[in-house]
Amino acid sequence: MSVTVTSAEGISKTRYCFVVGPIGKDGSPERKHADLLLNAVIRHVLENEEFGYKVKRADEDADPGMIGDRVITDVINSSLVVADLTDLNPNAFYELGIRHSTELPTIHIAKAGTSLPFDNVAHRTIFVDLGDWHSIEQARERLASSVRATCMPGYKVSNPITQANASFKMRQSDDPRDRIIAEMQERMFTLENAIANATNRPEPEPERIEHSPVHAGVFNILVALHRGEKIEAIKAYRAATGAGLKEAKDFIEAVQDDRKIDAIKIHRMVTKAGLAEAKEIVEVLQQACGART
Repeated sequence: MSVTVTSAEGISKTRYCFVVGPIGKDGSPERKHADLLLNAVIRHVLENEEFGYKVKRADEDADPGMIGDRVITDVINSSLVVADLTDLNPNAFYELGIRHSTELPTIHIAKAGTSLPFDNVAHRTIFVDLGDWHSIEQARERLASSVRATCMPGYKVSNPITQANASFKMRQSDDPRDRIIAEMQERMFTLENAIANATNRPEPEPERIEHSPVHAGVFNILVALHRGEKIEAIKAYRAATGAGLKEAKDFIEAVQDDRKIDAIKIHRMVTKAGLAEAKEIVEVLQQACGART
């Protein structure tokens, strides 16, 4: 089943999810991985009745070794893109950069053990071991959860490009409070890079990286707290960490009420973060609240 949307002109359009990533030649380990990921995880989740996407992969439009006009068009125009970052394929990262510039929903996925570069490690990534059935089921659940998050009212895409644009505007603002938030963001990026350097090992721990306490979406939490927008902060925290509504509400309230220990405990429970990392992110968010006054 695929969902169709009828435009004002009466033309029906199918919602597409475009998959980019390493494909390889027929019979190669890369192709076996790509096919299993596509069919056992991505299509299994996205082409069901809940979501109803029509899933396409790059090799359906062009040679796997080429980046043709059709592929770039699909990267830009698809309702959703799932980016497989396994083996750090150059074409996949090229297409991912193009997709990020569109500020449209994108979900990252990779084979367990993939060591992501520092500028992507902070973006929430679904890691999967396709040789383990339990891992496949977990990946399906996490993919479904990520897609649901993109459908939430008020959902805002957050990636390095959207962050850079927002940060630039805040640094140029006449409001000194905006410039304070921009400075906080720089501090957060420094923390992200430190975490990335600590976890970017040849054999990283997938669970540890996926639940990194500093995600790209945390900047949205900073801005919402700075503006005193509690509901938006809760939405942003849920999108950034996958927290349930109660956990997100309790966390934001603890941050706003200066209950630092409570906020740290909730954040560690939700993200599996270490104590020092949870403490750092809570302090940054509390400063955002203080910057309003």
